[in-house]
Amino acid sequence: MRLMDYIELVDWTGRQLREGETGYIESHTPPILQRLTIKQQDWIKACTQFERQRALLIGSLRSIQIATVNLNRSRAQGYRLTT
Repeated sequence: MRLMDYIELVDWTGRQLREGETGYIESHTPPILQRLTIKQQDWIKACTQFERQRALLIGSLRSIQIATVNLNRSRAQGYRLTT
């Protein structure tokens, strides 16, 4: 299964749960990439480059910096998405 298929499956599953259940996503909520303001082609490119670059994180420069601090790391290899 491709990563994109998995993400869409998780998003779809959240929409199938009953309201009030953990993980529930309302039917009028936009798809995951739209909510994250990530273009599909940028995400696909990131996924294909992610393992080649041995990145641990994907996101904006700021989100990678925040994650590095939250993970108690002095540095972490990340794949930076353009925003």
